[in-house]
Amino acid sequence: MRLLPVILFSVASGAALAAPPTLPDPPACTDFQTNKTGAVDAACAAAIDGERDPATKSVLLFRRAYVLDATNDVSKFQTALDDLNAAIKLDPENYNALHERAYLYNAYGRWAEARADLDTQLALTPGDSAGWQERALSRTKLGDLQGAYDDHDAAIRAGDTSWDAYLARAIAALWIGKFDVARSDIARAEGGDKQKADALTAELSLWQAHGDKPAEVCSAAEKSGAYQKETIGDCTAMFLAANTDKDRAAALTIRAIAWMIAAQNENYWARDLEVAAALDPSPHALSNLGYAYVEMRHSAAAIPLFERSIATEPGFYNYAGLASAKLNAGDLDGAEAAARSSNAMHKNDVAMLVLGDVAYARTKKYDEAKAFWIAAYNLGDHGDDLAARLKDAGVPIPPPASP
Repeated sequence: MRLLPVILFSVASGAALAAPPTLPDPPACTDFQTNKTGAVDAACAAAIDGERDPATKSVLLFRRAYVLDATNDVSKFQTALDDLNAAIKLDPENYNALHERAYLYNAYGRWAEARADLDTQLALTPGDSAGWQERALSRTKLGDLQGAYDDHDAAIRAGDTSWDAYLARAIAALWIGKFDVARSDIARAEGGDKQKADALTAELSLWQAHGDKPAEVCSAAEKSGAYQKETIGDCTAMFLAANTDKDRAAALTIRAIAWMIAAQNENYWARDLEVAAALDPSPHALSNLGYAYVEMRHSAAAIPLFERSIATEPGFYNYAGLASAKLNAGDLDGAEAAARSSNAMHKNDVAMLVLGDVAYARTKKYDEAKAFWIAAYNLGDHGDDLAARLKDAGVPIPPPASP
């Protein structure tokens, strides 16, 4: 989330461009870049309500949305999105509002909508590095890996020669097998952020290390459950050599588990599942990614994934994931409904845990909640988080067969 600068040069040629559309600069809501509270003052709200000029009101609505987004409070995202929708309707050339709405769409996992807004924004501000970088994110999530690299490259050519920009292009280069470019960009970044550069160098070495028959080794790891660090390089080679999106997704799904188990890096695990789901959006892939997002507390993006998966494969596993995501998002009614649907198909520990958490959230009493938590434990959840809940409820570990 950032305010866009006025761009005066073409990314492609460096030639001078006409300035982007001139937006009004009203004297209200002017603290939007410094206000980090997430709260809009009464004077700003009154100015928005009283403004009659469409272009000026569009700017004010953008500023209020920017403030609402400042704390990354998911509960305020919809209100901010409503303001941005109104702002763009009033002035379709408000490139700041387009960029901010794309930022929110990316946060919601609505990658295609973000990409569309950024296409429009970049047509208005073709030399804006922030726009190229945000669109690179959308394209990565959509599985357009070459396009993501091109956008990171465009951001640098637009004038962003920061260390982070080179590191971002290095990561994008990895995904399309441009290892020499990645190595060169990492070297450029070492002078500014050596810790990140060293971490990416280590990652690069894992991507490149593979044996003579990488596809066989990668597939064998999935069948045997024996994931090694070397599995990462073998699956990378399998991914880069694959001829279909389905095969690319399969390689990434196996590599994701290798990242989590062998390399103990859950961030890379989730990243691989994101691209796998974009390349082959099967119900299984969408559900895998949904659970990864739940684990990362990124439930706003998890909910639509589970809903899409349920639309074609309404299994208990997908409903349980939806229940967890809705609980994290504060939707107690939605969480309970999804958990009960899951349990009706097959009693499981995830749904029982959610039902217990919903019961406790509503009453702040353990009487009803602990029955569900005990059921979750007896169905297989022996994790530390559930053990802590049971301890707080005065239930011994292991708990009785029934409360």
